[in-house]
Amino acid sequence: MSEKNMQMLAQRVDQLIDTCRQLDEQNRYLLTQNGKLKEERAQLLKNYDETRSRVEAMLTRLKTLEQNS
Repeated sequence: MSEKNMQMLAQRVDQLIDTCRQLDEQNRYLLTQNGKLKEERAQLLKNYDETRSRVEAMLTRLKTLEQNS
């Protein structure tokens, strides 16, 4: 293999290493973001359930008040 080919191959390997590093960094970032979004979703679902329960309780009380009038 000629010196020029070796240099081109070495340059290409360096580019691939850089690409792998960038992808690894991006993957870690996305995994972190995914975890945060899952936590946020869980909290939103919890808030939704709590709110729904409160609204249902208010409706039940209003129906009871209406029936007692």
